[in-house]
Amino acid sequence: ELENVAQSKKGKMRSAECEKSMYAVFFKQQQPIVKSLHPRASFGEISRLIAAAWEKVDNEQKKQFKLAAAAAKREEMRRRIALRTIQLCGGSN
Repeated sequence: ELENVAQSKKGKMRSAECEKSMYAVFFKQQQPIVKSLHPRASFGEISRLIAAAWEKVDNEQKKQFKLAAAAAKREEMRRRIALRTIQLCGGSN
Protein backbone atom coordinates (compact mmCIF):
# COMPACT_ATOMS: atom_id res chain seq x y z
CA GLU A 1 0.00 0.00 0.00
CA LEU A 2 2.84 2.40 0.85
CA GLU A 3 4.42 1.58 -2.50
CA ASN A 4 1.20 2.64 -4.28
CA VAL A 5 1.25 5.96 -2.43
CA ALA A 6 4.88 6.53 -3.44
CA GLN A 7 4.07 5.71 -7.05
CA SER A 8 1.06 8.00 -6.95
CA LYS A 9 3.13 10.90 -5.60
CA LYS A 10 5.83 10.23 -8.19
CA GLY A 11 3.23 10.24 -10.97
CA LYS A 12 1.74 13.47 -9.68
CA MET A 13 5.21 14.99 -9.45
CA ARG A 14 6.03 14.02 -13.02
CA SER A 15 2.69 15.41 -14.16
CA ALA A 16 3.37 18.68 -12.33
CA GLU A 17 6.87 18.85 -13.85
CA CYS A 18 5.42 18.29 -17.31
CA GLU A 19 2.79 20.97 -16.77
CA LYS A 20 5.47 23.34 -15.49
CA SER A 21 7.73 22.83 -18.48
CA MET A 22 4.81 23.14 -20.91
CA TYR A 23 3.92 26.43 -19.25
CA ALA A 24 7.56 27.54 -19.32
CA VAL A 25 7.65 27.09 -23.10
CA PHE A 26 4.38 28.99 -23.42
CA PHE A 27 5.61 31.75 -21.10
CA LYS A 28 8.87 32.17 -22.99
CA GLN A 29 6.93 32.41 -26.26
CA GLN A 30 4.33 34.85 -24.94
CA GLN A 31 6.50 37.14 -22.82
CA PRO A 32 7.88 39.31 -25.66
CA ILE A 33 4.41 39.59 -27.19
CA VAL A 34 2.78 40.66 -23.94
CA LYS A 35 5.68 43.03 -23.19
CA SER A 36 5.21 44.73 -26.55
CA LEU A 37 1.47 45.10 -25.96
CA HIS A 38 1.97 46.34 -22.38
CA PRO A 39 5.38 48.07 -22.33
CA ARG A 40 4.90 49.64 -18.89
CA ALA A 41 3.63 46.48 -17.20
CA SER A 42 5.64 45.02 -14.35
CA PHE A 43 6.93 41.46 -14.47
CA GLY A 44 4.11 40.44 -12.10
CA GLU A 45 1.47 42.00 -14.33
CA ILE A 46 2.97 40.33 -17.40
CA SER A 47 3.02 37.01 -15.56
CA ARG A 48 -0.65 37.36 -14.61
CA LEU A 49 -1.62 38.18 -18.21
CA ILE A 50 0.29 35.17 -19.51
CA ALA A 51 -1.21 32.91 -16.83
CA ALA A 52 -4.70 34.05 -17.83
CA ALA A 53 -3.89 33.32 -21.48
CA TRP A 54 -2.58 29.85 -20.51
CA GLU A 55 -5.93 29.04 -18.91
CA LYS A 56 -7.58 29.63 -22.29
CA VAL A 57 -5.24 27.32 -24.23
CA ASP A 58 -7.07 24.14 -25.21
CA ASN A 59 -5.71 20.64 -24.66
CA GLU A 60 -4.78 20.16 -28.31
CA GLN A 61 -2.61 23.28 -28.25
CA LYS A 62 -1.11 22.22 -24.90
CA LYS A 63 0.04 18.99 -26.56
CA GLN A 64 2.19 21.09 -28.89
CA PHE A 65 3.76 22.85 -25.90
CA LYS A 66 4.34 19.45 -24.30
CA LEU A 67 6.22 18.31 -27.41
CA ALA A 68 8.26 21.51 -27.47
CA ALA A 69 9.09 21.13 -23.77
CA ALA A 70 10.22 17.54 -24.30
CA ALA A 71 12.44 18.60 -27.22
CA ALA A 72 13.95 21.39 -25.14
CA LYS A 73 14.62 18.96 -22.29
CA ARG A 74 16.35 16.51 -24.66
CA GLU A 75 18.50 19.32 -26.07
CA GLU A 76 19.46 20.49 -22.58
CA MET A 77 20.45 16.93 -21.65
CA ARG A 78 22.60 16.66 -24.80
CA ARG A 79 24.27 19.97 -23.95
CA ARG A 80 24.99 18.84 -20.37
CA ILE A 81 26.38 15.51 -21.53
CA ALA A 82 28.65 17.23 -24.05
CA LEU A 83 29.87 19.69 -21.42
CA ARG A 84 30.51 16.91 -18.91
CA THR A 85 32.36 14.88 -21.56
CA ILE A 86 34.61 17.85 -22.27
CA GLN A 87 35.26 18.30 -18.55
CA LEU A 88 36.10 14.62 -18.07
CA CYS A 89 38.41 14.54 -21.07
CA GLY A 90 40.47 17.47 -19.84
CA GLY A 91 38.89 20.29 -21.79
CA SER A 92 39.43 21.28 -25.39
CA ASN A 93 43.19 21.99 -25.20
